[in-house]
Amino acid sequence: MRTQHNTEENEKTSPETVTFRIEHDALIELREESKLKMESLNILINQILKFYIEWHRPSLKAGNIPFSKRLLARIFDILNNEQIDKMAQDYVKYEFKEQMRMLKRKYTLQSFIEAFCDWCEASGFPYRYDKTNDADIYILRFDMGTKCCLLWKTYAIYTSRFRSRRFRN
Repeated sequence: MRTQHNTEENEKTSPETVTFRIEHDALIELREESKLKMESLNILINQILKFYIEWHRPSLKAGNIPFSKRLLARIFDILNNEQIDKMAQDYVKYEFKEQMRMLKRKYTLQSFIEAFCDWCEASGFPYRYDKTNDADIYILRFDMGTKCCLLWKTYAIYTSRFRSRRFRN
């Protein structure tokens, strides 16, 4: 998960030593993953726990489910542009704020961007962040076809309109 930009949220708590019993096969897989990522087993376990606490558990409570990219891409391909527009508009209008609450996020632009980037990471969608003097630039890759890209583009447009009216409150 990405680290928060807010310094208050960045304050680290001192680590504690805890002992767990881990099944042998799971430990072998964790050690292999640790080697692949060139990280210590301790760092990997902490990342897994943090991911569960900060994303997976709240995401399930918010009503999100893991879904096949291929199936979703086929569903998007069936929809026409007007249906995609309506779907994005309705999501932002009726579900967006509640999703932010369920994910334990503040209702700010920065929190929305962080939640979206965390969702990309959790869903396996690569993204890149570039900061220039004028703007913050996010480049996303979904690999799910043009209709999926249209949905996220439309979602971003409606979210920015919604944010400009609502985030000021």
